[in-house]
This record gives sequence, structure tokens and C-alpha cells, in this order.
Amino acid sequence: MIVHHSGKDKAKGARGHSLLRAATDTEIKIDKQKVSITKQRDMDASKPLRFCLREINLGKDSDGDLITSCVLVPNDASLEFEEAGLTPQQSDYYEILVEIIPSQGQEAPLRLDLPKGTKVVELSEWWKSIESAGIANKNKASFRTTRNTVKKAIRDQGLIGFDRQFVWLEGQCEDRQCP
Repeated sequence: MIVHHSGKDKAKGARGHSLLRAATDTEIKIDKQKVSITKQRDMDASKPLRFCLREINLGKDSDGDLITSCVLVPNDASLEFEEAGLTPQQSDYYEILVEIIPSQGQEAPLRLDLPKGTKVVELSEWWKSIESAGIANKNKASFRTTRNTVKKAIRDQGLIGFDRQFVWLEGQCEDRQCP
């Protein structure tokens, strides 16, 4: 097994000569708590899987300090996307929102009349996160049209709400972390 990395522009894939990828039977990309198969010779690639890290205790060292490690725990959010009937593009946009709400979210303004504890993010922050993930259309006008279409489609599935400034998860618990 060879472990490799992408360059600064993740959209271009792994660095190096094209023969590297040509000789590869299976290529697995791990990025932002998501595992996806980007190349699979002679087989269908599986759907992306999401995971989170859970710290586990392994015991104590000779000084009595805890020895810990991390394990990957499947995140059921990936099942939600399939069950909701989202397209791959809608799933990508929604996954990014799910990722940024805990870290960039703020308490919803009273004017939105949302349940207490609902976190919102500014639409502009969601768009920036989508662009930095490399899944946005490079044409700005086209990206603006696409993002609004996708945003409305996800809302119509009952997964998000939005106004002119903010977006939030509908019917979701506040804490999306692993148990």
C-alpha cells in the first residue's frame, strides 16, 4: 500500500506523474471526515462514507498517565443523505453545512423565531466553505445559479432553512458529534 497526498489544489488530485495513477488499482481519498473511492479498477466504486473520530483509552503508562488513541466511527449522516433522496451535488453542499455548523455556527437571531439552541451560519460562509472544498463551479455566475438551485432543493427536502443572510439545519439536534 502506498500513501500519497494531493497538492495545494485538491481538485487536481494527487501530485506526481500520471503513471502513478495509471498503475493504481484502488485509490481512496480521505478528506474532512469523508472516505471516498476515486478510482476502482474492475469494480464499481462504493458511495462515500462519513466518519468521526472517537478517543479511546488504552490504559495507563508507568507514570499513571492515560494512553489514548483514536478510532474511526461511521457517521450515520451519510445514510441520511441517501434516505432524503439528495443528489450527489446536494449531498456535498449539505455535508459541508453539517461540518461547519458546530465550529462556525452562532445562536440564531430572535427575528428568525427558531427553537432555542438552533445554530445558524451566514450564507456567505457556507459558499466560501463550498468553494474551498473545490466542489464549486469555477464560473462565478454559474456557481451563483447552481448554489441557489441546490439550496432550494435541500430546503424542499426539509433538511435546511434559510433567509437572506443565514442558513440552518432543520429538525437536527444541536450536537452532531459522535456519542
